[in-house]
Formats: sequence, structure tokens, C-alpha cells
Amino acid sequence: MKKTPRIAITGIGMISPLGVTVSANWGNLLNGISGIDTIQTFDTTDCLTRIGGQLPATFYEIEKKYFNRHSFKQTVRTTRIASLISKEAFHDSGLNLKTMDLKRCGVVLGTSGAVLDENDSSAGAATYRIIREMANAPPARISLDLGFQGPCYTLTASNESGACAITNAADMIRWGNADVVIAGGVDALLTRNFIHRFNYHNLLTVHNSHPRSAVKPFDKNRDGFALSDGGCVVVLENAEYAHKRHARIYAYLTGYGVTTEQCAAGQSHVGMSNTMKMALEKADISPERIDYICASGAATVDSDLNEAKAIHHVFGSHVEQMMVSSFKPMVGHTMSANGAIGIAVCALALKTGNVPPAVNLTNPDPECELNFVTGDTLQSYPLSAVMNNAFGFDGSHWSMILQSPQ
Repeated sequence: MKKTPRIAITGIGMISPLGVTVSANWGNLLNGISGIDTIQTFDTTDCLTRIGGQLPATFYEIEKKYFNRHSFKQTVRTTRIASLISKEAFHDSGLNLKTMDLKRCGVVLGTSGAVLDENDSSAGAATYRIIREMANAPPARISLDLGFQGPCYTLTASNESGACAITNAADMIRWGNADVVIAGGVDALLTRNFIHRFNYHNLLTVHNSHPRSAVKPFDKNRDGFALSDGGCVVVLENAEYAHKRHARIYAYLTGYGVTTEQCAAGQSHVGMSNTMKMALEKADISPERIDYICASGAATVDSDLNEAKAIHHVFGSHVEQMMVSSFKPMVGHTMSANGAIGIAVCALALKTGNVPPAVNLTNPDPECELNFVTGDTLQSYPLSAVMNNAFGFDGSHWSMILQSPQ
């Protein structure tokens, strides 16, 4: 029987409110810096929530530099974000187009609103509406940029579309249909319309007076997340392929769990528990071997409580040693990019030994008691296996296990 290939992560690209490069994002995450601020890009007078994660000013400078007037009209912002982060990830991976079989290179991108660009009023853009608003426009642009000739498509699974894309890409490699796949998620839903929609469901924080400390996962005073724009992709490779070219490997993606809740509330600790158990089983690893969880940590009352209960149920007494934190207080909720950013955080943590802190946790909820990361976040930890949780508020759940290449 042919051996199932391992999946190596060899490149990362990221744009978020914290920066336009992976190094900028990672540095700000480790230092507990928040990218949440008062919204300046549109009028929020009639919005309950008036804060969010806007892209840095440097993004718009880069956008103008790398996209001429013609290509700008042909693309929406999500497509331009996807193009930029994929180029960074490809460069980071050390891959060489001249030595690759491009027919075995693919792109899988998750998005929940790629064709929407309510804040874009580029002159003449309507002429290219079909090209701009195709659901597969972001991955198609990546394939055109790099010359990839393998599978190329968009997936959508609500706010965890990026996690869905990465696990789908991993399976593509495991099944022998590709050697290299760029996968992740991108969304730019920080608009007046979407703030109204999320406010209707009481999912967003209304702590408008203190944006940086507004999002409080697992805190007694948590009241929701902040909506953000952003994107993140990783380069996945057949590990044997990566070894042959002597690639630098961040981590191996060794297992994942996927479940869908069947309850009126959308989420429960039972569904989250089942997802984490499935990931551990597929990775063939015991709960005691997980050193860190990058928690979903949406900062809504019920979601955080359910996740904490689920972690206790799955890991038992190991929760006293296992570190936990969430990046959402700093990055915000980037919707489809969320699960991909979590994968990037886990891969970078394994590579560097550092983990982002659990910020804004000033009044911990006793019902959510876990071993949260506090103190000196630049301390190096001997990490060998970590978990990324991406739990959707619609009940679509992903948990992914990453292990060190060491």
C-alpha cells in the first residue's frame, strides 16, 4: 500500500489590521498590540458598533504600487489581498517556478464575501463586473500570478472558510492530486451593512470608547468580537517533495476534525468536543501531547463558555499545563481568514517557540478557567504539538493539529 504523504507548511503570507507582512503581524501579536480602532472608512453614526479592524495605511500604498489602473478596475479588494499574501507566502516557501511541475500546483481559497466590495467606488469598475465579482476571482488571480495549472477554486463554509480550504488542500495532496497547494482565506466585510447584520445577532462588541481593549475572550465582561478585514494563506507541500528540495518547514499538519452542530443555538460544547477529539484521533496523538491551543475565542458569552467546557472535557487535568490564547483581541474576526490565521499562528509558534498572549483578560470568567498565556510572551517554550480551533457561530467547526518538524 502506498504510504500516505505528510503535509508540510513551508510558506506563510498575511495581511491584517496588524500589518501587511507576516513578520509585522507576528511581532505585533507577540507584543500584545491590538489593531482594533474607531472606524474611519465609513460613517458609523447609526451603528451600535463603531470600531473594527481596518487595514493599515501601508496596505493601500502597496495596493496602488502593485496594481495598475486597469488591474485595479478588474479586481475587488479581497482579490488584491489574496494576490499579495500569496506572493509573500510563495517567496517565503523558497519554491522555484522553473523547477516545478505547475500542473501539480493548486490554489484553494476560502471566502464568505469575496465578490462584495461596498466601499470600492473605482471609476469604470462596472465595466468589469463579471470578472471582478466571480466567486473564484481570488484564487484565479493567484493562479494567473504564479502560473499554476492544477486545481483552482473557492470554498465557502461561513466564517471558517479558510480552515475549510486548508484542510481540503491537505486532502488534495494526501490523495496524490497535487504536490504544492496555496490555501487559506480572505474577507473584507468591515462595512456598514455587515456591522448592522452582526449587531442584529448581538455578535459584535459595543465597547466603542476603548477599541484596543474592547474584545475580551474568556473575560467576565466579554460582549462580542470586532469585525476586521484581512487574509492569510499558507503553502502546503507533500513533505517528501519539500524534503527533496531541502525546504524550511514550519510544521506538519497531521490531523483535523470537522463537525456541524445540529442545535438551535448553533454551537454547543458537545460539538466542539467532538471536533477536537476527531482531530486528535486523525493525528494519532494523545491529548496530553498538546502544548498549546490557539483558541477560537470569539469573545461572545456562549461561544467562549462552550469552548472552555469542551477543552476541559477533552483534555481533563492537562488543562493545567496546556497554554491557551486567542488572537482575536488583536486582529479582530476576519471571517474566512480566521482559521488560516490560526494555522499561521500555530506554525509560527512551533517554529519560534513563542506564543501570543491572552490580552484584555482583566477579569477572567471563573467558568472559563484555563491556563491562559500571560507574562513574558517572548519566553521560548519547547512546543512539539499544538491545536488550532476555528469554531463558527453557525455550528461549523474545525480543529487542526500541527506538529513540529524537529
